[in-house]
Amino acid sequence: MVAGRYRLVGLLGRGGMGSVWRAHDEALDREVAIKQLTLPEHLGSEKRARLIARVRREARAAAKLKHPGIITVHDQFTDADGHPWIVMEVVDGRSLDDLLKDEGRLPVGEVARIGMQMLDALGAAHAAGITHRDIKPANVLLEGDRVVLTDFGIAAIDGDPSITATGAIMGTPAYMPPEQLDGRPATPASDLWSLGATLYTAAEGRRPFDADNLAALYAGILTRPPAPPVHAGPLTPVLGGLLDKDPTTRATAGRTTMRRLAEIATAPPSALGAGPVLRPGPPRPRTDPAAWPGPAATAPGGLPPRRSRGGLVVALLALLAVAAVVLSAIGIHRLWLAQDPRHIARLGGHTGSVTTAAFSPDGTTLATAGEGEGTVRLWDVRTRKQLGAPLPGRGTVRAIAFSPDGATLATGDDEGVRLWNARTREPVGGPLRHGERIRAAAFSPDGTVLATGDRAGGVRLWDARTRRPAGDPLPGDEEGGSGDMRLAFDPGGATLVIVETRRTRRLDVRTRQLLGAPLTAHDGDDPTLAMALNRRGEVFATGGPHGADLWDPVAGKRVGGPTRGHDGPVLAIAFSHDGKVFATGGDEHQVRLWDVRTRRAIGEPLADHVYDVHALAFSPDGRILAVGEGSNGENAASIRLWSIS
Repeated sequence: MVAGRYRLVGLLGRGGMGSVWRAHDEALDREVAIKQLTLPEHLGSEKRARLIARVRREARAAAKLKHPGIITVHDQFTDADGHPWIVMEVVDGRSLDDLLKDEGRLPVGEVARIGMQMLDALGAAHAAGITHRDIKPANVLLEGDRVVLTDFGIAAIDGDPSITATGAIMGTPAYMPPEQLDGRPATPASDLWSLGATLYTAAEGRRPFDADNLAALYAGILTRPPAPPVHAGPLTPVLGGLLDKDPTTRATAGRTTMRRLAEIATAPPSALGAGPVLRPGPPRPRTDPAAWPGPAATAPGGLPPRRSRGGLVVALLALLAVAAVVLSAIGIHRLWLAQDPRHIARLGGHTGSVTTAAFSPDGTTLATAGEGEGTVRLWDVRTRKQLGAPLPGRGTVRAIAFSPDGATLATGDDEGVRLWNARTREPVGGPLRHGERIRAAAFSPDGTVLATGDRAGGVRLWDARTRRPAGDPLPGDEEGGSGDMRLAFDPGGATLVIVETRRTRRLDVRTRQLLGAPLTAHDGDDPTLAMALNRRGEVFATGGPHGADLWDPVAGKRVGGPTRGHDGPVLAIAFSHDGKVFATGGDEHQVRLWDVRTRRAIGEPLADHVYDVHALAFSPDGRILAVGEGSNGENAASIRLWSIS
């Protein structure tokens, strides 16, 4: 037993400076992995302190990040001997390095899929001010379809003082970029080089630079282009951009890399043009640098670009400090790499057009429903896999809401409202009868009240604990009811905002009385095809044939001018959880992001969708946008996940 709660079960791996154990967390009844640092007795006090600081840095760096592609750190503690331990999630799989050693190079499409997840994880780290600095196949774990970055022990963290011996070179030489070997600080663009070297190794079955000694390896990385790929096929220009020796040019290429990887990952094998997968053989001899089709890396006349002798001297002197390569870190510097939206996954299975989608409060689960299916599907956001069988209902589910603690899921269909245990996916009692065709559902901030709305405009409050009605319902009527509705509680839970196509109402939750007369000023001249209300009930959006509008639900007036940018009607709208961004989608198969304050478009459209966009949902942290597509009656509808960090 370690730290009074972790029972060691078995050894997962051992290295020169530590071991990783599978353990059982007796306090929380879960399996974990524990990394133990073991220090050689002959180490001096300075090196011992630096290694201990490195392990603590690893825990801090990974703990700052919450991303399915980055190892999750649960805890960090120090034993009686002063040695640090890190408690992490267990990843049941092997490293990319082990896979390549066992099976040889990988198919090009598989390499692109792995690269997409690695790039998305790196984007999250860079956005948090963290540069990994040791991306290599051994630090990439594979768990089914999931790809996980691990070992942030030498990561550079913005605002965190360096623990590195001055002048030491950090990382694994074969995967280090030229600027680090040349004595310059590592930046996010440095991680892109290491990503390129890792993907090159996976696609070719050999590293882009190899040599018999470190001096020759350093010289090759600093002065020569990689050997032209033989098996990479359409990945070749992607690898060329990532392995550009100029970090500024490399960063620019990195902004288009996700789109190109997605195209390759989803292309049929026949279109990739790569040869059969073979076990890796010996390195091929160097060929003419001009044969490499990446960014220009040659000077006039086909000669390699000249490098300063100072850079080579630095590289050669580094041979005297080989031991420091794995023991220390260099100074901190950050190059901001703008993150474009990236398509990261496609979830299939709905037979009808996706009608609604919602993330759980912790962002780990996505709930979706399809037209005419009468069911709700739950997805593990991390693994992108469906969780069990669909939850049954009746007709079409158009309302989904998680309770604030994530324990309960409410779904509204043509028969009524159903409550589910979100963890076990078991029903909580029978349906709550409320009018016909439920269109909206929302929990109060404290989770004690559930509000539901039906097609006719009727609204009902329920005691979420007893599942009993809280007072009489607010009736609907033919004049106000128009088939669509959105509900939101104010931050204090005292007022419920009810937005319909032709009116807005506000309800006092305690007295169940309307506050003032209904507002009808947001009719507009165009029919309302989509609606969204932000989480705090402060602003709502409507979509029509010519674009989207923002409205003040209290005054019933448009906020600023209309947003224009879609070529066709807006069919879906959603707000981010912080209310600063909203997304719109329509029948031209695109999604646009907008700044709520300025009402200006953010970036380029998300344009990889096959059918009309019918549903949108932001993850709670705003990093993922789920896009529900329509169906043409022959092909199943999909949910696409975009990283928008």
